[in-house]
Formats: sequence, structure tokens, C-alpha cells
Amino acid sequence: MKYGMISSMTVNHWHLMLRKEHGDVAIANFKTRREAQEEIENRSSVTLHLGTNPKEIYYVKRAGRKRYSSGGFQNRE
Repeated sequence: MKYGMISSMTVNHWHLMLRKEHGDVAIANFKTRREAQEEIENRSSVTLHLGTNPKEIYYVKRAGRKRYSSGGFQNRE
């Protein structure tokens, strides 16, 4: 990528997933895997208080790649 000219940029996201009986649910999105894992650590005290292991409830999953491009505006008359 050159500075001053951003033609396209790929952003990776990580989902914090919650295991549910009828299917897993993404409850938060993060830019890095480390941020998502830190959130699991933040939530661990609550899950331990409820008597469950946070590793059994939460996990981190890589989201699909989203591609953004700076195409600019086009005049349409």
C-alpha cells in the first residue's frame, strides 16, 4: 500500500462467539485476535461465578474478509 493512495484495503475481524444450544452467536467484533481473547478473560469472572468454565462458553472465530475500496464518487446525470 502506498501512502496517499489507498486503492483498496482488506480488514480482518475476529468474532467473540457464544455457544448456544440452537447455534452459536457472535456477540462482539474485534480488529485483532488478542482483543477478542482479552474480552474472554474479562468475562471469565462472571462465568466462573455462575459455575461454568469460560472456555466451554466462549471462543474466538475469524470472520470473513471484508474488502473496502476507495472508488470515490461518480457524477451521474
